[in-house]
Amino acid sequence: MKQALRVAFGFLILWASVLHAEVRIVIDSGVDSGRPIGVVPFQWAGPGAAPEDIGGIVAADLRNSGKFNPLDRARPATAAG
Repeated sequence: MKQALRVAFGFLILWASVLHAEVRIVIDSGVDSGRPIGVVPFQWAGPGAAPEDIGGIVAADLRNSGKFNPLDRARPATAAG
């Protein structure tokens, strides 16, 4: 009985190793640049200076997504419409 369990367990281990799948993610194309977007500065209503530059964090997150290219803050914005 013990021998049969060992053999069955051995086959189970071999079967599990055969079923092991390899995942490959191949990125062969992409976008050269993101869509231009303006990020307005956030206003701090608390006491003292803002603890973080929220506008900078949002701009960095958008840039790192690869879909957007935040405009320079010094660049003047034009009104839509």
